Formats: sequence, structure tokens, C-alpha cells
Amino acid sequence: MSSFAIRIFCALWLWALGMAAPLPQIESVELDEESVILHFNKTATKGIVHFFQLKSDDLKRDIYDFDAVLLDGIISESLENGVQLKIAQNTPQKTRLVLAHKNTLETNISFKDTSAYITIVQPKAGKTTKPREESPKAKPNAAKGRIVVIDPGHGGRDCGAMGVAKVCEKVVVLSVAKELETELKKRGYTVYMTRSKDVFIPLKRRTEFANSKNADVFISLHANAVLQPRQKELSGIETYFLSPARSERAKSVAATENKEDIEELSALSRETVLGILNAQRLYASHRLALDVQFGVLGTLKKPYNTTDGGVREGPFWVLAGALMPSILLEIGYITHPKEGKTIVQSNYHKLLARGIANGIDGYFVKNFY
Repeated sequence: MSSFAIRIFCALWLWALGMAAPLPQIESVELDEESVILHFNKTATKGIVHFFQLKSDDLKRDIYDFDAVLLDGIISESLENGVQLKIAQNTPQKTRLVLAHKNTLETNISFKDTSAYITIVQPKAGKTTKPREESPKAKPNAAKGRIVVIDPGHGGRDCGAMGVAKVCEKVVVLSVAKELETELKKRGYTVYMTRSKDVFIPLKRRTEFANSKNADVFISLHANAVLQPRQKELSGIETYFLSPARSERAKSVAATENKEDIEELSALSRETVLGILNAQRLYASHRLALDVQFGVLGTLKKPYNTTDGGVREGPFWVLAGALMPSILLEIGYITHPKEGKTIVQSNYHKLLARGIANGIDGYFVKNFY
């Protein structure tokens, strides 16, 4: 690495240290009949929380994920009206609060100074309870002025993975990208594609393109693949956001998607750059990944019994240069005997595109309105 490049890395590293402020701490939790109050060590705002909901026949789970550290241990309590509360450190960066209750109840969150107030309320007579995040839809102006860049992975000389249906990954993801482009434009988004035909584009040029368009979000589409003997074991949708990998699985997936361009950097340089560039956009990308994963499962789970592969962190070089929230979506395992045949189908592409669009809608509605 040249001395100039070293100076650039050092400057970026010092900048990242300044940006990576410590996470808020939840110092105590207060309970009463109708609310849960979380007291933080600094001002609390809606920007540190992500809400989603899971529902069964007669039970609803309202889940609040805080970008915060819980100083107490696991808290598990029975509240009024049969509400079950559980709070625990879900990951080193995330505290999860779950309220399990009957469908006749609702929860809401508000913030004041250093406290977050989650209230449990009984809906007014004559009104029905509608899960706030069940198949999220955009508000009328959610897409107004928003720019989305879609990146169909691979292309040209780079086939990507070859599937069991003998179709290249590059072909499948381009088809999905075109469906997504159509769906998003119908909803009012401005949409650009890094490629709209079978051409090879280096990874860094993809995010450079997104940056040049002043994109609000960047979505890179790929299909997962594994070698024998695990081809029958692994299936499902996975969504990744940029981070130095924390698991062997994430490293393995990233290595496959990075291989066309990553040789130009040493392993040490890769980890340094990924760590630095990730600092500013980590939380926003994480929220986008959660919303898109939720949206996709909402459209694919019932017709295809799609497996939830989860939201994961990974060192994907294609995301490193993006100046906006960015994610990489693995649309399924192209090497799986059954799923590999499903993900080449046009109907799957249409439903997948609708789910991704729902997730993007949900992200903008919850974070900007």
C-alpha cells in the first residue's frame, strides 16, 4: 500500500473513532399497571428503536429492539391484563423488549428526555386492532422524492453461482431486479439499476453509481449457494448489512460474493476499510435489512413456505462504498434441490419484488414520518 493510501486510511480511522459513539445504556426499568418505562443514561429518541410485531391466533407479540446496552440482567414479569413482559440483551448492540398480549390490546412508544415510555392501552369500543407492521404499506407520500438504486449482482463474464436448474445467478437476480424496478416505480419511487442487461460491473463502481444518483437506499440482489454435501440442508432468505463478519457462515457467503474484485486488497486492508466505512451507516442499514426481510417473508412465507434465514452482518465489499443505507439480499439458495428450482420462476420474482418494496416502504414510513 502506498504512503498516500496509508495516510487516507489513518484519517478515515480517526474519523470513524469519532463517529462510533458509545451505545446508550438502559440504567433501569420501571413498571406500572399500564406502562413500561426505560431510563437511559442519555437523551432517548425514536432513532434508537425498531418495532415489529408477530401474531398468532389469539396472541400478539410487540417487539421493540433498542440500539442500547441493558445494565440489568434478563427481566421477565407478568403485568396487568395478562401482558407478559421480557427484556434481555439480544446482541451486544441490541436490547430486545417483548410484550406478549391478547389481540384486544395495543402498545405505543413515546420519548421524553432520557426515558422511553411504552404504554399498554385498550382500543376504544367499535374499533378493531390492526397490527402496525402486518404487510407494511407506504403512506401516500412515503415514496415522494425517494431514490432507490437496485444492484443485480454479477453479470457478464461473472455467472455467479450455477443453480440446480442450470441457470446462472446473474440471470435470476436481473429478472428479480426488473420486477422490483417496476413495482417501486408504480409506488412513486425514482429507481436506477446498476445494470439492466448482462454486463460485468466491478463492485466498487456499483456503489459509486448509487452515490452519483444521491440514492436514499441501495439494494444488492444475489442468490446463495453451497457445495455438497450441504446443498440439501441450507435454504431460505437472508438479508445482510455491512460489518466485519462475526460468523463463519457470514464470512463464507461474503467470500463468494466478493471474489471478483477483492483480490486487489490485502486481508488486513479489507478489514480496516470495512470497519471504517461501516461506522456511520450501520444502524440505518440494520433497520433497512430488518424491514426488507420482514416484507419479503410476508409475501413468500405462505405460498412457498420460505425459510427465514435471518438478518446478518457480513463484510460485503459491494456495500462498503455506499454513502446511504445499503443491504445485500440473498433471495434463496440456488443450489438447493427444491428452492433452486423455485427461485427461477417468474411468479416467485413478482412476489419477491412486492415483498422487497413493502420492506422499503416500511423503512421510510417508520424512520421518516
